[in-house]
Amino acid sequence: MTPAREREDLRTLALAAVLVPLAWLLLGWRWPLSVAGHDGVANLLVAFDALARAGGDWDRLAYRPELLGGMKLRDAVGPWPVAAWLARLGLSPGAMLNVSAFLTQVVIAFLGVRAATDLARAWRAEEPRVPWLVRAAGVVACAFAPVLGWRLGYGHLTLVAGTLPYLAALALVAALGAGTLGRVCLAVCAGAVATGVLFTGHQMVLYGAVFGGPILLGLWATVGRRRRDLAVAAAIVLGAFLLVLPDFYGVLRHALGTDSLRSLSGMRLTYGYLTAHPRDWLGSLAWTREAIAPWRQVDQHHEVNSPFGPMLLLAVALVPWRQARALALGLLASVLMALVFSMDLEPFSDALLLFPPLGSFRVPTRAMVPALYLLPVLGLAGALIHDARGRWLAAAAAAGAAIALAPPLVREVAAWALALACLAKTARPVRAAAFVALAVAGVGAFHERLPPFAAGDALLARARALGARAVRHEPALGSPLARVRPAFEWPELLANTAFAAGLSSLDGYYFPQRRFVELVSALRWQPYSPNALLLRFPPDHVSSRLLYQLYDVGWTLHEDGTVRPLGPTAGAAWFSAGIGRTWRYQDLREELRRPPDGLHQEAHRRLWLMADDLHVWRAHLPETLAPACAEAAVLGVEAPGREGLAAARVRAPADCPLTFAMNYADNLRATAVRPTGAVTAAVFPAYGALAGVWVPGGATEVRIEAVPAALPLAPLWRVLGLALLAAAVAASRPRYN
Repeated sequence: MTPAREREDLRTLALAAVLVPLAWLLLGWRWPLSVAGHDGVANLLVAFDALARAGGDWDRLAYRPELLGGMKLRDAVGPWPVAAWLARLGLSPGAMLNVSAFLTQVVIAFLGVRAATDLARAWRAEEPRVPWLVRAAGVVACAFAPVLGWRLGYGHLTLVAGTLPYLAALALVAALGAGTLGRVCLAVCAGAVATGVLFTGHQMVLYGAVFGGPILLGLWATVGRRRRDLAVAAAIVLGAFLLVLPDFYGVLRHALGTDSLRSLSGMRLTYGYLTAHPRDWLGSLAWTREAIAPWRQVDQHHEVNSPFGPMLLLAVALVPWRQARALALGLLASVLMALVFSMDLEPFSDALLLFPPLGSFRVPTRAMVPALYLLPVLGLAGALIHDARGRWLAAAAAAGAAIALAPPLVREVAAWALALACLAKTARPVRAAAFVALAVAGVGAFHERLPPFAAGDALLARARALGARAVRHEPALGSPLARVRPAFEWPELLANTAFAAGLSSLDGYYFPQRRFVELVSALRWQPYSPNALLLRFPPDHVSSRLLYQLYDVGWTLHEDGTVRPLGPTAGAAWFSAGIGRTWRYQDLREELRRPPDGLHQEAHRRLWLMADDLHVWRAHLPETLAPACAEAAVLGVEAPGREGLAAARVRAPADCPLTFAMNYADNLRATAVRPTGAVTAAVFPAYGALAGVWVPGGATEVRIEAVPAALPLAPLWRVLGLALLAAAVAASRPRYN
């Protein structure tokens, strides 16, 4: 690789780093505000807040008892290293969210421009000349593609990050085919793969492999068709994955375990939320939102609309399709697969669902994203094979800005007219300028999809002040095992309002533990739903009253920060004098509803177990309890924070079961302290969902903590990843110049 190409890559990165935040400023964003709304505020902002308070250590978020009765936040969200680095730098949660979005866009822009440049090099059989205005237009077209307006605006940063491995593979295949893979490109591609697989956008990682696979194969056949290039690209992707495998291991264990709402096989969730209609895809041909079917609910627009826009026609006009026949076939195959999959066109959609993980994700319209991301790459590559005349470029950028600022329908007509004009042979001298104009004009379509900017940090500060007032009213709420029922919720934070306030609650909007959802569904006489991500517990429902007693929800939180007693509970932790077993959650429901004097009293008398739960069976609990368990008592419960989740001072005259008022998770570990020393105590699911501990007789204290899953021989996997990357560099070196 020549130093000139390395410098060019660095210039592209620098240009993207400048243009991305500048474009956001021109779109009306200002630093105190969050570029992401909706899920970005309700989910990511509060998660980044928790990470910032944990000093950037994802392991300290292995389990959070404050949210949804207790959940594995680290492994459910994914230990995204970008957020951890930003937290360690001392950035606020809102700044972490914004910078994360900017950095992701910068990487998307670099990978897109790099792939387009190498593709143009293959078509021209020489190094293309890339004027800085054309390069800047490529950055804007990739980083501000209209489909990203939906994703970033609605807070789906995780899904955007999940597309990075596909885009990295795209850039790698193009670079290897052109013989231009250098250190900068390799480092960015490896980093994109590593960070992309660690965040919770695994749906898009999978979609990039399945629906982006034909595109990658078509690109490979277009730029050289050398098997060695595929092998080197695969080695880089695999090496980057192995580097972060020790961090990803907990995420994988969670997905394969019994705590996850969804499993990786045997599920048919694809069409559980929405299915695309042909009218949706017709509306997606336009940039404007006004083309969306009027009968679609507004809160579905960001999922049913996948804007192609005039960039599709421009790619048709600019790309030399005779040279790119294989790429055209790959793109066509990807689009047809996405259409069939999103509209559930049987039996073809059933054939796709034979690949088990595809059935574990909903919103199948996202399958079109790999094809959509290719459009600006094709547009830029096509522009670069035509000689760009400098005198036209500045005028084209100005014209594009005027189109972007125009009303949506005017923008639509002007952009399509410009793209249509490029089909004429007489337009060849200005085709590169047309790309510049449409790249800038597309920012208007991106902006059209953004919701109003939210003041994320100010919202969190307001929530924290509310939580502080509540704790002053009732100091017991400082413990994560003492929960509140919010009598309100702020529209920006939804059911995570209490969590954002630093208080513990059953209400929440994230990824609850599977057993908890099983229990809630049974108590509500509802079938289990793996899509139950947003849970609220109204006090007038009998299921809520039962759960309040088990999960120590003893207070009602009001919007002025005052709290009022809600009713008696079983406490933060308690011993049970007896034990019972049931085989179904429906039977457990009847047992929990039966006690006439309340479940909070019955819980002290009897512990109920799900007999067919593998983790109950592994605990090897006895059929009956010693009579002395009736004398066992909890003397006090504290939440140590850094040192663990909870510690209970107990009196245990015999081996007895202790239940903590929080959800069971397979990463919970317990230690019982006796006069003779500390011993490990078995942790098991109690009452179907709660965390039970088998306490040995004579114990005076029981401590429970969350331990992240550790991959055996973790350093060896990282070394293997580095070795693969080094081998890939060595294998590609002969083609560097």
